[in-house]
Amino acid sequence: MAKKQVTFFSAVLIPLITIGLTIGLFFLLSPEEKNEDLFYLNLGYTCLLELIFFGYFNFIRTDKNNTSGAMYSIMGPFALYYIIAGLIIMLIYTLLLSDVMALKYYISILSILTVIWLIVGGLLAETDVKHKANTDQIMIDKNTINIFKSRSLALANHYESLSKEKNIMYKDESANRSDINRLTNAFQSITPNVLRNPDTVNQLQTILDKAETLVDKFENSTDETNTAVANEVKKFVDASIKEIEFLKTINRS
Repeated sequence: MAKKQVTFFSAVLIPLITIGLTIGLFFLLSPEEKNEDLFYLNLGYTCLLELIFFGYFNFIRTDKNNTSGAMYSIMGPFALYYIIAGLIIMLIYTLLLSDVMALKYYISILSILTVIWLIVGGLLAETDVKHKANTDQIMIDKNTINIFKSRSLALANHYESLSKEKNIMYKDESANRSDINRLTNAFQSITPNVLRNPDTVNQLQTILDKAETLVDKFENSTDETNTAVANEVKKFVDASIKEIEFLKTINRS
C-alpha cells in the first residue's frame, strides 16, 4: 500500500504540482503589458516540456518486458536534448527575437523540432521493440534446444546402459557410444535460427518421441529380438540425422 502511495505521489502529484507552480509563476512574473499569444504559447510549451520530463521518469518505471535496457539509457538523453533545445529556442525568441520575427516562424520552428523529435523517437522505439522481441525469441529457442539436447542425452545414456545389459556391442570408428548418441550429436548441432519455423520444432519433437518409443521397445525386447530392434534403431537414427541436416539447410539464413 505504501509503495502505491509513493508511486502515486511521485508519478502524479509531483508533476501536477510542478505544472501548477509553473502556471502560477507565469502569471505572477509576466509584465502587465504582454503579447497574449506569445505568453500562452510559451506557457503551454513549458508545460509540455515538463510533461515530457516527468513522462520519462514514469517510462522507466514501466514494465521492461518489451523494452531493452539500452532503450532506457537512450530515451533519457534524447528527451533531455529536446527539452534543452526547446527551452533555448523559447528563451532566444522571447528575449531577443519577438520584436523582429513573426510569431508564426517561432511556432514553425517549435513544430519542426517537435515533429523531428517524435519521428526519431518513434523509429528508435520501433527498432528497439523489434530487437527486444528477436532477442527474447533467441533465448526461447536456446532454451528449446537445451531441452532437446537434455532429452536426447538422457535417451542416449539409457540406451547405452540397456545395450551393455543385453551384451549388444556398438562398433563405430567415431567416439559415439551408441546410435542414439549419434542422434544426440545431431541435436547438439542445431542453432536457434532452425527453430524459427514452428513446423521444424514439431518435426524435431516427433523425432525425439519416436526415439523414445524405440528405446522403450529395445528395453522390452528379448534375446531373440534384441539385434533386430537395435538394427531398427540404427536405421531410424540414420534417417533422423539426414532429416535434421535437411531441416538445418532449409532454415539456414
